[in-house]
Amino acid sequence: MEVESRETTMGYFVFFTVVVIYLYVMKNHFNTIIPTRALREERERNSLEDKYHAAHQRREHFIQHLAWAKSRKAGSEEITRLQKCVEKVDAEIDDLEEQINELYKLHG
Repeated sequence: MEVESRETTMGYFVFFTVVVIYLYVMKNHFNTIIPTRALREERERNSLEDKYHAAHQRREHFIQHLAWAKSRKAGSEEITRLQKCVEKVDAEIDDLEEQINELYKLHG
């Protein structure tokens, strides 16, 4: 009987240790102990970061077109249109940066 009692106690100790480690890791890494919430926040963070990288690529694309238009001395209408596109993408990037920073402040 005493051997079974020790094994049961050891089993409870191992289980409790695993639960404590799980809660510690979840709270420190995801700032929550609820797995579904952690997954949702991770997906939201990834989505925002993907949009941010796509916006940067669009900005580089417009800047290349703007440099090409200037090098071939294109009309001022085209150059102005491209500059407005760059400014629009810059505003989008700033907005995405704010959203990402808020998300990191909120959820770590």
